[in-house]
Amino acid sequence: MSDPGWITLRQAAALSGLSTKTLRRRIAAGGLPSRMGSHGRRPLLQVWEPALGLDPDNLGHSPDNPVQLPVPIVDIDPLVQALRHLEETHWQERRTVIEMLHEQRQELDALRAELTRAREEKPRPWWKRWRG
Repeated sequence: MSDPGWITLRQAAALSGLSTKTLRRRIAAGGLPSRMGSHGRRPLLQVWEPALGLDPDNLGHSPDNPVQLPVPIVDIDPLVQALRHLEETHWQERRTVIEMLHEQRQELDALRAELTRAREEKPRPWWKRWRG
């Protein structure tokens, strides 16, 4: 466990601010190098610290010293407007489809009624006429 660069999963979670579950998911996805080390008799999952992408000046974060995100925060107003537009378009399309289905349902009901009338009005078969 004294290899430089390798830290335990709990240490990686504390340094990165991520949960151990998130780190395990990244390991499973192949995005984070890891290995099984040993701590006495117990196996111990270790993470390659440089792969975490931590800023060495920003370790030991606190409310006064927040974690610096590797991706800059962008203005999300255009994204929100685009999503609202897509949502409105979706609802308009949904209303159109519902109206079309309603019209087709009415046409289907009319055809069923016509078929029922046609069945009631059909002439008797020829063999029933022979019996009397």
